[in-house]
Amino acid sequence: MDYYNHISKGYEELYREEQEEKWEVLKDYVDVRGKKVLEVGCGTGIITEKLQEAKELTAVDKSRKMIEVAREKGINAKFLVADATKLPFKDDEFDLVISVTMLQDLEDPLKAIEEMRRVGRKVIFTCLAKGERVKLIREKYGKGIPCGKDELWIIFKNRGHFSEEHEKGRGHQTNQGRGRAGQEDGGIWGFCREESWGWC
Repeated sequence: MDYYNHISKGYEELYREEQEEKWEVLKDYVDVRGKKVLEVGCGTGIITEKLQEAKELTAVDKSRKMIEVAREKGINAKFLVADATKLPFKDDEFDLVISVTMLQDLEDPLKAIEEMRRVGRKVIFTCLAKGERVKLIREKYGKGIPCGKDELWIIFKNRGHFSEEHEKGRGHQTNQGRGRAGQEDGGIWGFCREESWGWC
């Protein structure tokens, strides 16, 4: 975390263009209007800026210096210093949780994903598409959708998930059983367990 504290002032110069490219993919899957939204690993607020149509927006990062930079930008969001593996929120507190390019920096990315699933009804996250962390995520959720230098996954509360195979229309066998896709609020329907078959 010292690294991100150290580069906080120059982070946007280094990474804004890259994050903007990822948003061009993400925006097709993200609808925050009327929703209570949490961003995990918000950094200096590059993606947070895009989420301001949310009914209520909270953004967290473990780096205090990154949060300080984000707060200075005047974004309409509540910024908090918090650990992604120990989120200080109640179960199901958020309609949507989003995290972009954070998980590759964690010792236990799967624990952070479980925390996001705990506090959110729908979770959208990306991870840098190289290294050991993304391998752990692929083992559990399948290969993600290409998203710039990252891969993208979408998980619904009933544990269905959306991955590259779903995007290609082939379906995917999860540990919860085979599901199907559809539409929800103009977005993607969850891949539900056979016994659910309802809106996710």
